Amino acid sequence: MIDPGKAVQQSTEKPDPSVAAASELLFGAVFGVAFGFLLQKGGVGKFNVLIGQLLLQDFTVAKVMLTAIVVGVATLALGLALVVRINEAYGTIEEDEIFERDREA
Repeated sequence: MIDPGKAVQQSTEKPDPSVAAASELLFGAVFGVAFGFLLQKGGVGKFNVLIGQLLLQDFTVAKVMLTAIVVGVATLALGLALVVRINEAYGTIEEDEIFERDREA
């Protein structure tokens, strides 16, 4: 069982701002570089492709965006299906309670 007092105490503790800011900046930079690389590999950043999209002649940008949306929805559905299975098996999705039940078994 989760102690509400301890949970509130943990949620009000703030990490060191310099460490949190540095890790967030690093994560953002890595994610941005990866995203830009994938867009370039997909051919979305080319001038002719962007102009073709605006003129409704080249739909590469729309295809890449729709593919990303479909992959995102499919990943979300898979994740939600796993959460439902875990909830059915353990009666909860709280990590601490699941570990506790596994230790008891």
